[in-house]
Amino acid sequence: MFKPLEMVNVTLQVLHSDVAKVTHVIARQGLLHLLDSQQFSKHVSKAGGETFQNLMARYTALEQQLKDLFTNLGIGRTLRKDLEVEPEKEIAAIEDAVNRIQRDLSAPAERITRLEKQRQEKAHQLDVLRSIASASADLEIVRKFSYFYRVVGLIVTKDIPRLEASLASIHYILVPLTTLERRSLVVLLCSQKDKDVLNRALKSAYFERIDLPDLSQGSIQNVMTQLDGEVAQLVQEKAQVSQELRETQKHVIEELQILREKVSLAVLILKAQLYYAKERRSYIILGWVPKTHIDDFQDEIMRATEGRARIEISEPEVIEEVRQGKIKIPILFNNPFLIRPFESIIFNYGTQEYTAVDPTPIVAISFLLMFGMMFGDIGHGAVLFLLGYWVFKKFYQYLDYGIIAMECGVSSMVFGLLFGSIFGVEHWIPALWFHPAEHIEFFMKVAVGLGVVMISLGVILNIINAFQRKDYESVVLGHYGIVGGLFYWITVGLGLKYAVSGDLGMSTRALIVLLAIPLGILFFREPLGHLFFQNHAGARRSLFPSGIGMFLMESVIDVLDVVVRYLAGTVSFVRTAAFALAHGGLLVAVFSLADILHGLQGGGLWYWLAIILGNALVILLEGLVVSIQTIRLEYYEFFSKFFREGGERFQPLHLE
Repeated sequence: MFKPLEMVNVTLQVLHSDVAKVTHVIARQGLLHLLDSQQFSKHVSKAGGETFQNLMARYTALEQQLKDLFTNLGIGRTLRKDLEVEPEKEIAAIEDAVNRIQRDLSAPAERITRLEKQRQEKAHQLDVLRSIASASADLEIVRKFSYFYRVVGLIVTKDIPRLEASLASIHYILVPLTTLERRSLVVLLCSQKDKDVLNRALKSAYFERIDLPDLSQGSIQNVMTQLDGEVAQLVQEKAQVSQELRETQKHVIEELQILREKVSLAVLILKAQLYYAKERRSYIILGWVPKTHIDDFQDEIMRATEGRARIEISEPEVIEEVRQGKIKIPILFNNPFLIRPFESIIFNYGTQEYTAVDPTPIVAISFLLMFGMMFGDIGHGAVLFLLGYWVFKKFYQYLDYGIIAMECGVSSMVFGLLFGSIFGVEHWIPALWFHPAEHIEFFMKVAVGLGVVMISLGVILNIINAFQRKDYESVVLGHYGIVGGLFYWITVGLGLKYAVSGDLGMSTRALIVLLAIPLGILFFREPLGHLFFQNHAGARRSLFPSGIGMFLMESVIDVLDVVVRYLAGTVSFVRTAAFALAHGGLLVAVFSLADILHGLQGGGLWYWLAIILGNALVILLEGLVVSIQTIRLEYYEFFSKFFREGGERFQPLHLE
């Protein structure tokens, strides 16, 4: 804790024949953060070329093809770490296997689609004929005049006059057969030469064409019986083909799982090779490995290559590119299981330098402390814990958030016990500490005290980080360095003494002198920095590079800015008390509404419904608001004191 894992730089040299195997081992271990080999040497060629790009394109297409197959079949991916693949040698065999499976699956699937389409068409015809039969419509007009152009279909009844008006230029016959709700089933006849005019008019009238079966033979009942049999036959045939498809799927699922894992592994290997340097007979692989795991890493590589590999290990300090800042050492924190999820809060803000202190433990403790203070309720905390547990169990990709939610739930329950609150009821159990609504002033003081602690920790971390990177000017003269911190702590000490005894214990002159010393140093921080902290060449810099007038104006603004920032940052933590009181106030409103509803008819039901829904709403809204406010205090009032971006997160090559 408090320090990232130490990294060592690794240079691997492996034969062309071993590169796929070695890449697979590296990905399976998940220990190597790859570096672009050309960052170290411009005299080697990068892996790639037309053949490589073609191979990558083929595997990428296969990957998409398999994803589509999995989606269509409704099956999930099964991760396998025991498989190996040689991308160049196996591409043809994998393509043949995937295409064969797709053919075996697509043929019955297409047949099922055709059968279903035919069934729907005949079922629709059957429905129309049933409607016609029930309405006793005369179909004689449909049987006759086969030498005319004939159309049968549905049109909105009130649109028939408009259709007839649009057909005034041609000779036609329109015969209504029956009315179905707001639409009419009609037959239209015209000569073959006028059919284009008729079709255009029908299209503009939103005419729904219906293809009736051949009615020239037999009665309508005979046709309906025949259609009924055809529909049943299509259903049976579709069921038979569907069963055949399911059997085929069962036989190919395992093979598909293996093929998908091989393709994914091949894509991973090829992407990794883009970072490699290619020589005539070997590849050069560069990267960072945690120092604590370097022995395991070496053993696995040598075992995979049967000793046909050369491994060089270097400390970061001896690498010229690291000293020049061209290459960054990646950051991998080493925190316990319950603290590790809070690393996501830090990395969402940014990535610190490798030498900086890991603030995760402080963030974890302070986050839970502030969240619990603002959301202190045993019942609400229990609900939040259960929600977090559900996320933890059901959604692997959100596992960290599930753990954070469970921990926040426990913190809320602890503070609920201290505040004596269960689902907003504050008289069921005694408060082990105090009731927030009854001790508002005391709660505000506690919140300010928390702010003093958080800002002080931020200043201390800033001093340590600046010292680690040898920025001694920031250590001493920075806004959040020793002098700035001294001013803050003197001010806090005086405020604390006044709050306790009602007296500062010193004269006004002594007070002015005491505060003027650090503020005066901050006022003259620019010339003092130029005077005592020289550049790398050893030459002294000008004391007032922007001129004395500009210096005076900037320094006044700078000092005022420091004072306001410290004051505003401390007072900002009062929101922890304010939101805790708001939490209680919302619950008071819920109970007041429930009491009003209790007086209505069936009031008992309405009372408990208001209590349950009100608590659910408070948990949802307050949980969201409190989370946002907690993160805001962490980012703006704590991180802003010490956090300096410029690092790179440890992202090893690994199997998905």
